[in-house]
Amino acid sequence: MTSSSHTDSSSPLNPRRRALYHSHVLRRLPKFASAFAYGASILTPNIPSQMLDYIIVVDDAREWHEVNMRLNPSHYSRVLRLFGASAVDAVSNTIGVGVHFNAYVDIETPNLEAFKQTRYKYGVVERRTIERDVEGWDNLFLAGRMQKPYERVMGVREEEEDDDDNDDDNGLALDALNGKKNKRAALAYALLVSRGSGKSKGTTTVEERDLYETIANLSYDGDIRHVFGAEDAQKARRIVDGSFEKMREWYEESFRDFRDSLDVIDYDVDLDSNSLSSSSSSSSPSQKPRVLTHDHSPQATRKLLAMLPPPFLETMVAGDLRKLDMVSREANAETIARSIRETSRDIVRKSSLRQSISAALTTDVVKVVTYAYQKFSKYRIE
Repeated sequence: MTSSSHTDSSSPLNPRRRALYHSHVLRRLPKFASAFAYGASILTPNIPSQMLDYIIVVDDAREWHEVNMRLNPSHYSRVLRLFGASAVDAVSNTIGVGVHFNAYVDIETPNLEAFKQTRYKYGVVERRTIERDVEGWDNLFLAGRMQKPYERVMGVREEEEDDDDNDDDNGLALDALNGKKNKRAALAYALLVSRGSGKSKGTTTVEERDLYETIANLSYDGDIRHVFGAEDAQKARRIVDGSFEKMREWYEESFRDFRDSLDVIDYDVDLDSNSLSSSSSSSSPSQKPRVLTHDHSPQATRKLLAMLPPPFLETMVAGDLRKLDMVSREANAETIARSIRETSRDIVRKSSLRQSISAALTTDVVKVVTYAYQKFSKYRIE
């Protein structure tokens, strides 16, 4: 078992021990292809969170839920237990975005020195659904969670380690897909949006931290829960404040690609320096936040737009990809930034509405009220 993200040096568990602990938390669940832990407990461990959050990737969701309902019936609402796994699959795919969540599950013998949570929540999704979102930003629901650091956990139990099937390949393939397409697309999105922001208007520089906040906010901007005060309006800032080094490590390879291969950015500029010349050496995670210079030419704009998922671009230009070249040549930075941001907001608005309705239909009323109350109370404190 491996974990794909780094952890705080202050954590009492190293990455392998953390991966083993995640496996311990999920050990009562049926076998799955791969899984990862995400969210506040991973990104901002010093900020209290209700539960450990997991995404479970399976090959056949309906079959998996059938087995899980026999093993863990209490994880499901009374209504779902009555109608069975087919109802779970139908609601999650026709109303929701293809993910079903079970929440407020007790952790057996929790390790409170490593994690403060005594309960966990897990979402179950088919591999093809998560791959489609990562590749195309169909819903920006799962892709958004994978744009921020997560800790991968494989569905291989110790007693099955000698099996011929190598489940670890599933998680590694998902990591590779995420890194090559999803993270690079998120960085391209942030660079394009930064051109239209007040901070970078008329200039060619953007601070590294601002890019991370834009990326962190990509899957939250437009979320209908903001309307009801059930989501933190400062969530993106809090994520970056609590996990700046993790975000830097997460995107370091993508930064190098954009500098060396695409030649659209230059970096390694210290904020304390008066010079905007780049360093020839790679920056280490211990350096201060960098200022990035980036090319605003039509050619660079085309390169960045080409990094965004084709389905996302089709939505942005109303299905006519021929408009993209004209946009990159003729539209100004503010217009492009506004267009892609409005497109992402619309996607998030629709997916968050669908998923909220799905959750309301498939979760016991007591759990729904409890979760909503705790969310609302948490973000009304300040």
